[in-house]
Amino acid sequence: MLSCKVEQTVTLEKPITKRLVLAIAHQIFDPIGFTTPVMLIPKLILQETWNLKLKWDDTLPDDLVRKFKSWYRQLYLIANIRVPRWFNISPTMESLSVHVFCDASQKAYATCIFLRVKQGDKIVVTLVHARNRVAPLKTVTIPRLELLACLIGARLLSSVINDLKLYDVNIYCWTDSTTALCWIQRDQNWGTFVQNRVREIRSLTSPTVWHHVPGALNAADLVSRGCSGEQLLQGKWWEGPSWLIENEESWPKSEDDPDEDLVSSEKRKTIVTTLTKSDENVDWYYKYFSSVRKIVHMLAWIFRFYNKSRKIASDSSKTLSVSELEKAEISLMLLIQKESFKDVNDDKLKKLRPIIDCNGLIRAKTNISNRDDTNDFKFPIILPSDHTVVKLLIMNAHNDLLHAGTSMLMSHLREKYWIIKARKTIRNCIRKCVKCQRFKAKKCEVTPGILPKDRVRDAATFEIVGVDLAGPLYLRNGPKAYIVLYTCAVYRAIHLELITSLTTEVFLQSLRRFIARRGRPTTIYSDNGTNFKGAERLDSHWIGTAFFQKLQKKKFSGSLTLHLRPGGVDGGSA
Repeated sequence: MLSCKVEQTVTLEKPITKRLVLAIAHQIFDPIGFTTPVMLIPKLILQETWNLKLKWDDTLPDDLVRKFKSWYRQLYLIANIRVPRWFNISPTMESLSVHVFCDASQKAYATCIFLRVKQGDKIVVTLVHARNRVAPLKTVTIPRLELLACLIGARLLSSVINDLKLYDVNIYCWTDSTTALCWIQRDQNWGTFVQNRVREIRSLTSPTVWHHVPGALNAADLVSRGCSGEQLLQGKWWEGPSWLIENEESWPKSEDDPDEDLVSSEKRKTIVTTLTKSDENVDWYYKYFSSVRKIVHMLAWIFRFYNKSRKIASDSSKTLSVSELEKAEISLMLLIQKESFKDVNDDKLKKLRPIIDCNGLIRAKTNISNRDDTNDFKFPIILPSDHTVVKLLIMNAHNDLLHAGTSMLMSHLREKYWIIKARKTIRNCIRKCVKCQRFKAKKCEVTPGILPKDRVRDAATFEIVGVDLAGPLYLRNGPKAYIVLYTCAVYRAIHLELITSLTTEVFLQSLRRFIARRGRPTTIYSDNGTNFKGAERLDSHWIGTAFFQKLQKKKFSGSLTLHLRPGGVDGGSA
């Protein structure tokens, strides 16, 4: 038999704090979970303390104190509980089944697992494991909490089956929520919350093992609501529901219809898209390849395979020759022109004075036809502006020229191709280049703040000073050194002093040297350095009082004013 040892060593006369509740709640060691209904009460009290934002040693409100004391006075009763740990599993048993109960309330959700063993006319039901969790602070609907209870039930079932090696037994999962049951059993496209949890539940269990049980007959009802020690001892919930020791014909059968509106509220919204088919007949390899060079190589290999299959003399090397690549490129240009232009008399080509070369390509007759140059330069190939390969050709040239602009790119392409509406087409292609857009993005500009009065008024050099310390600097002979930086707030002139300590005395010495060299300032701005904090602790006044007393002893204070504030652009410090 398994029992729980309880030692009530805490007197209720002392203040009840969040720290005390947490300590007492974790004194009970119950890995099986038969005391789970009782131990839910302190969990709920702790959650209330978090809602009230109480500190660990703050006294709890009166209502929580009464609730905790009432629970603690009956805690000793759970020591009288005796739970059998033998599951009655033997070779002579007739049947063995695992029953998982899941339930949820507004405060918590829970699950418990029982083993049902039948030997002859005797049926024994034994608690295997129980677990509950406090509901989230964020408001969650009851059906969703019921689904969370089913999820931890499926996880706990998988753990029990693996630990006890119960692989060939009948499994029954019970829940009193018809909504959660529909989510698990139906194959529909649910929302993100429901879909993720249903997917995990169905990966651990089969939807056919889930059944409905009325709430009054659900063994997990007590675990999800909590109870006192006396109620737990009288209820004996660890023995399982009474109907479980009867034959299967007497088990509860669900006749309740689910709320379809509540079930459908978690369905994912259907997105309707409209597809339009383009009239342009685009070959598959135009969109399959991202480079014109790859398309040309693909066509060259196709031509070589064709020549070999026809037993036409061709190059048998492992690489493509220049002539093969030129032939493939000419064929590609012919395909583009055939798809885009009717013939040489097309209306789009009238202003370009088109001619047809020996390969059948349509070329433009330019004003430099009599120049002694290549035919591609004198008679560029005419290409359309809206073809996929032309856009690939423009982007490849754009990348080869290291993301050149419209004018340079158009000048480069005109050496071989004459693209109709070239400037507009090139501009539209470049606009889609991610790298170009990244470098053309407008930089974020921060509006400068208004400078304080002491930064902009007319003053002598070092009349208004900001002071700060830099370091440490490690000297060769061993000790550390620091730099005192004096900055003129008006003209930004600087003065440096070297010191070997951060004490107030050493700082006063550096200030005296500064005044001897640069003159006495009227205003000094500084941050809250440790050298000033030391004087504050000694004098119990603010730092300026101690500092001015020491300046008066040195006889150079005059009308000097010290301002202590955090450093910054508008603070006036160094």
